[in-house]
Amino acid sequence: MDDAHRWLESMNPRWWEFAWWEDPSYATESGLSIEEIRGAINANRALFDEVWAQKALEGPLPNAVLAILYGGQGLMPFSNLMWLARIARAVAPIPGVGRRLEELCGQKTRATLFELEVASWLIEEGWQVEFLKPTNDSKTPDLQVRKDEILSWVECKRFEPEQWEDWTTELTHEIILRIHQRSGPQLPSFDVLFESRLSDLTWHDPRIRQGILEEVADRISAAVSVAFSTTPPASISVPGIGVIRVREDRSGTQRGIGGIQISSQAKMRRIAQKGVVEAAQQLDSRGLGAVAVWSDFTPPQELVEVVLAGLNRADPSLLKNVGVVVIPGSLGAAPIVWRNPQSLMNPASDELAASFASALSRLDERLLPAAGS
Repeated sequence: MDDAHRWLESMNPRWWEFAWWEDPSYATESGLSIEEIRGAINANRALFDEVWAQKALEGPLPNAVLAILYGGQGLMPFSNLMWLARIARAVAPIPGVGRRLEELCGQKTRATLFELEVASWLIEEGWQVEFLKPTNDSKTPDLQVRKDEILSWVECKRFEPEQWEDWTTELTHEIILRIHQRSGPQLPSFDVLFESRLSDLTWHDPRIRQGILEEVADRISAAVSVAFSTTPPASISVPGIGVIRVREDRSGTQRGIGGIQISSQAKMRRIAQKGVVEAAQQLDSRGLGAVAVWSDFTPPQELVEVVLAGLNRADPSLLKNVGVVVIPGSLGAAPIVWRNPQSLMNPASDELAASFASALSRLDERLLPAAGS
């Protein structure tokens, strides 16, 4: 049994009983009253009750909601709980939400949570939302939405980090751990600059992938130790892997580890091919709708326009039922709402675009009150 499962086994499924969020500092920092905070926790508790939490704790990991409910104490965990509460308040009354709660306990946990979030945005913008039941027909979108006389559909796509991204993150953590083990807690300031295409070493075979990772981590941490023993500023090269630099300010503990290249164009191709085009096929059986794509990378607006306009130029039928493409901003990037020129002046496309733009513009506002509060 790994550490994560041991940790979860010790968790109380009545997660709300340790009410750390009632510390007055959270009300002060968030601008929420204690009553609003309690209301938010109760909204989460109503959806993610003891029965659900127990099932989730016994299920496969990771679980997107457990990471929030048992995410520790502090302003970031508090903000995550309030964010989840806003979603919970909005989606609790939706027909079919029970099926989505089951999916939150499975392999689709992160994708399902994103789907719930998208639904909450539209509910707050006055849409009636229904979660559609998956069928043997692969062309079933996730959401059916209605506003006044407008009937439309939304397909949600959430991308997990690619294998090379996970490998890069794990490598960074492993290097930090080994440097601390070799050098103790008092570290000078240093930078590790990887070769830009180091991620091309990622292997499909997990044993080989891990073996290469450990070898790279060993060599980098050994080179860092050598660099620490020299008079700063110092620079040690590990050919084909990277360069270690120790700065003159040896009293600091600042460090930078990075340099592996991220291709905006490759990321955008993935969003278009595996996100927008595949989602368009699921909308084709229903009618004009929207596609919401979550990725850890938000491409530049101009690049989105170039690629999606290119799809229209190549084959106008590819996106004929995609009125709007939504890419929420990640890592501080601005969100993107793209209008398909083929569907301009269409009531469904117009209203969906306006609703998504409004919802995304409010993501940085106060976390409560949410719709239905």
